[in-house]
Amino acid sequence: MVKVGKKSNIIEGHTHQVFEDVIELIGAFAKPNLMLVGPTGTGKSTLAEQLGEALGLPWGFVSCSGGLSETRVLGYNNIKGEYISTQFVRVYENGGVCLIDEIDAADENVLITINAALANGHLAIEARKNNPIAKRHKDCVIICAANTFGRVSYEYSARNNLDRSTLDRFTLSTLYMDYDQTLEKLILKDEDLCKVLWKVRETIQEYTMSKPLTTRAFSDIRQLLDAEIPYQKIVDKFLLPMNEEERIRLQPIFEQYKA
Repeated sequence: MVKVGKKSNIIEGHTHQVFEDVIELIGAFAKPNLMLVGPTGTGKSTLAEQLGEALGLPWGFVSCSGGLSETRVLGYNNIKGEYISTQFVRVYENGGVCLIDEIDAADENVLITINAALANGHLAIEARKNNPIAKRHKDCVIICAANTFGRVSYEYSARNNLDRSTLDRFTLSTLYMDYDQTLEKLILKDEDLCKVLWKVRETIQEYTMSKPLTTRAFSDIRQLLDAEIPYQKIVDKFLLPMNEEERIRLQPIFEQYKA
């Protein structure tokens, strides 16, 4: 249970171990821009949603990719010439929590737009002719999520390098968000199986295997077990895309659990 501020809500249940650090930084900065960096499936999106609930603010998100256009961030004019807004603009002007997901996969031109919004407290919206300048609301919290610290890695080769102007927005507001084992135990409800899966994960990381074992996978495994899918069949599904050497390393670890 986490309580945030005098006018905030109480979050029931489990929050990620970095949640209170996020709250601390939001309270410290006048214009809070945070970056959450961590492996895929660690719960970055869930944290942003819980943060909105804790602060009593609406939340929205933008999923970045190389094909993301500036209009998805700034809005556009429809065929009638009417301005169509976006979640980002609405949160920026009216307050709320906005998650910019996969920022290290964003198009460079879009990042320039986002950078300006983060640093300057205002945003130019040329398509909105009657009010082309959006001012940042005092309750606007922007959370950027990434799998890397802005440098291409083996595990996330499809990500882009982030330039210094982007990284400068998060010099002292970047948090590393790893897998939360307490949450995984709550999800799986089987500590013996958790220990086996954590050993599998350690081996995957040690040998830089291509397929991760994420918190999301713990949830999927729990659902399959509840549906009475045999444990070995679940293991076979997990190992299916892996090469023979990887299967040889991981199969004996999976066998340590007696379903």
